[in-house]
Amino acid sequence: MEEVDLRHCRAFLAVAETLNFRAAARALYVTQPALSRTVRDLEAALGTLLLERSTRRVALTEAGRVFRPEAAALLRQAERARAVVRRAVEGPRGRLAVGYGVAAMPGPMSRMIVDFKAAYPGIAVSLLPMSTEEQLEALAAGRIDVGFAILAGVPAGIPRLVVSREPLVLICRQEHWAAAAEAVAPAALAHEPFVLGNRRWGAFRAAAEAACLSGGFLPQPVAEADDLLELHAMVATGMGVTFLNRSARRSLPPEVAAVPLAGSHPLLTVGLIWHADAAATAVAAFVEAVRQSTLRSGT
Repeated sequence: MEEVDLRHCRAFLAVAETLNFRAAARALYVTQPALSRTVRDLEAALGTLLLERSTRRVALTEAGRVFRPEAAALLRQAERARAVVRRAVEGPRGRLAVGYGVAAMPGPMSRMIVDFKAAYPGIAVSLLPMSTEEQLEALAAGRIDVGFAILAGVPAGIPRLVVSREPLVLICRQEHWAAAAEAVAPAALAHEPFVLGNRRWGAFRAAAEAACLSGGFLPQPVAEADDLLELHAMVATGMGVTFLNRSARRSLPPEVAAVPLAGSHPLLTVGLIWHADAAATAVAAFVEAVRQSTLRSGT
């Protein structure tokens, strides 16, 4: 007596749905004799007839009516098992839109993106530069799935995961008097011309202005930059000085120096944010990958 397998179930269900061996054979792309033989083997394995056959009609027996939903359930379970194995081998698939601000770009974000793409090749990642404020709008509108934002500008209630905490540093030309100092007090910069990011820099500009206020002044910028490269160019040509987070030192042009600030100052905290109702597999996978990365780095 043969064991019942998926091939038997598939053949029986095809006949049970059409009550016609010829039509069922066409649907399964097999010959009618082969299909009849498979159904007979199934009946032999079960020890009962599932179909009543005559020259005029085919009908389900009582045993056939009972077995029909069981056979369908076996096929569905087999498909679920295949899908589970396929996901385990291939990983989740989909698309992920990631917003990021100027403070995140030189930090750990790049490494996290590279590691994620290596671990989940089935997820296509697109990177969209935008301020913290723009990320919040894009997140609410569904234009991005996650964002790397300055958490001081993120309202309560939005899920977040701290990615980095770092101090601000002074950015100036190599020929500037402060470039040779071990550290510079913000108060010593009160009369320096400043270049800052424009309104699109939002929360980052607020952090830079807070550093100046700790020295007793509010900067009146001589120029405003739209992006990081423009800000670098302004400092490199001697238009003024500025503040950036410490990790920005990695991307500075050779004409520019980074100098620590003397004294104690609040840290600039960058975090991953996502929508509270996000249910996409790609978002869950990315959040977990970033969480594991921060645990390894001790953030």
